[in-house]
Amino acid sequence: MKKKKKIEKIYIKTWLDIKPYTKQTSSDNYYLEVANKVKNILLSSKYKNELIETLDDDFIDLLSVFLTSYLEDIVSELNIWSTFIHLHNKLYNKLLPFYKPSEYKRNDLNYEDICFLLWYYMSLTEDDPLLEPDHEIVINLAEEIFNLFLKTKDKLPKNKFLKQFYYIDGNEENFYKIRDIIQNILFSTYLFFPDTGIDYIYKLENFMIKLPEKINMPEDIIKMKNIFKNDFTWKARTKLLSLKGNEWLAEMLGDNHPLYDAIKKISPKVTSHFLFESEDENYVYLKHIATDKILNVTKKSMLDVPFDILKKDILLIDLIKFKEDWWFSGGIYFIDYDEDLIVEEKQSLSSKTAFSFLSPKREVKEVLNWHCDYFKEFNKGSLVAFMPLNEVNSFLKNFLEYINESIAKKYGLSDKPTILMQNNLFDEFEDGSMPVVVFFNPESGIEIYYDIISAFPAENNPYFDEEDFDWDFEDLLTSDDYPATLAKYCIENFRDKIDFFNDETEYIIENLDFLLRFWKVHSYYSNVNSYVFVDTMHNEQI
Repeated sequence: MKKKKKIEKIYIKTWLDIKPYTKQTSSDNYYLEVANKVKNILLSSKYKNELIETLDDDFIDLLSVFLTSYLEDIVSELNIWSTFIHLHNKLYNKLLPFYKPSEYKRNDLNYEDICFLLWYYMSLTEDDPLLEPDHEIVINLAEEIFNLFLKTKDKLPKNKFLKQFYYIDGNEENFYKIRDIIQNILFSTYLFFPDTGIDYIYKLENFMIKLPEKINMPEDIIKMKNIFKNDFTWKARTKLLSLKGNEWLAEMLGDNHPLYDAIKKISPKVTSHFLFESEDENYVYLKHIATDKILNVTKKSMLDVPFDILKKDILLIDLIKFKEDWWFSGGIYFIDYDEDLIVEEKQSLSSKTAFSFLSPKREVKEVLNWHCDYFKEFNKGSLVAFMPLNEVNSFLKNFLEYINESIAKKYGLSDKPTILMQNNLFDEFEDGSMPVVVFFNPESGIEIYYDIISAFPAENNPYFDEEDFDWDFEDLLTSDDYPATLAKYCIENFRDKIDFFNDETEYIIENLDFLLRFWKVHSYYSNVNSYVFVDTMHNEQI
């Protein structure tokens, strides 16, 4: 008889990998013991071979400590899982995606929680984005693990030490302390470690590999790692609800916390060119070259900056706004004063719009709305058009001419307004015959996509190929390359022709917005295009 292979233990290092501290606490061994029991369940089940094919040893260990950390969260009242439940309920008026528990105990263990956590973890680590939430692996393993947790829950101590890493005093004024907690959440919290935590580790490794060889001193390497970490912190969104780290921190603290609004409103990171303007006791005043905007940068964030160089050079600096102050956060580079660079910056559209998030323009949204209406009129009621790439520019010019004529007719103008396309945007493509989808995104303007042409079984789509439909539609639905608005538009307008949704995939329709946030974590929110049209009537670029 073949001897059964012994399951290797998980050691404390793996448990600490998803914690914001590095030294073992008094409660850690209790939970590590449970994590090893979870691993035994996973590798003793009839799904062992399927799990091993999907997950390597490290990821099975991580899954075990990930699930056990949910138990620790509930026992220790860390408010991590309960914040997700609260936000999901706030968005969708139901506690959980996919599952409809007959009785749900808030702030306590729930079988459906473990079902979801298994689906979430496996969806992050599998190549197939369409794992069914009621897959037998999910529901059967969840039942065994839930029963284990029920038996052990009351015997486990609270991890009181861990809670401090997710809390900030209501009187805290130091932005860097808040930034540290945001990084704890994104990189060292069980719920997000399989997502943003692992993504950060992989991307940091690639970043360091590509550094020039001349950056080899320990202090320079540490500096570059910190710059990368800071940049990643402000760009990252979690696949759960497509939220940023500061939004999670604010919600974990709760809307009664004195810093709730201030943390939630922390600005995006601005990286741009500045000149020294002046200083006083508390602030350095920097002049943004492209816009002449003056920023008050707190001196608390500039303690290590050489002021003699700062006062004479051009600065390329990373800045974040917290409350009413700007903080240096990331990298700073000193560039010899260069008049050509000044001129270049003043002409740069990206530099001129660096602070557009501070004063959202209602006018731009209004212009988008009526351009959208005109596009539907021009395109026979549809927001999508299909054509070869080499016809896109003429299509857009005809559309703009239609707008000009329509406005002149509507308002009885003798001279047509001038709405122009800034340039021919698609000259760089060599294959002019490539079929593309032209989409008027109501949230951002004209967008052009290829490789998903057969996702649209529209009557006006001469390129539709039924054999390519499943591939193209799944790509449209799950790829971060295409916006959520386009996927929603396709489903809303062509669902009766889409042979994709059935009893097995009905969960997608029922949880569509949640899944689009999950799949399209970066493209869920569309940014207004700043390069397609110039509207001289409203003096806006959209």
